Amino acid sequence: MTQPTQRVQDAAKALAKRGLGMAGSAAAGALLGSVVPGLGTVVGAAVGALSGVTIGIGVDLGLLALEEKLTRSSMKAELQAAVRESLGPMRQTFDCPSDS
Repeated sequence: MTQPTQRVQDAAKALAKRGLGMAGSAAAGALLGSVVPGLGTVVGAAVGALSGVTIGIGVDLGLLALEEKLTRSSMKAELQAAVRESLGPMRQTFDCPSDS
């Protein structure tokens, strides 16, 4: 089971990822809006929004892939430990050898 501090850390990571994606979207929209101001506000806003969403999705996918590579082995170990723990009483009941 996750400890309260781990939950806080997970929530902080999620908020940081979301904030980084939003900051990237805003920066892309501002950059494109200032590069092509002659096309008009509506077109600049649409291009900025589209590029901002694209950059935001790219940042989210990149950070998710990075987090998975960094935490995959620890998550696997936690899952295996939880399964072993939940099967312990049944192993004792049926006199099965443990595989630890």
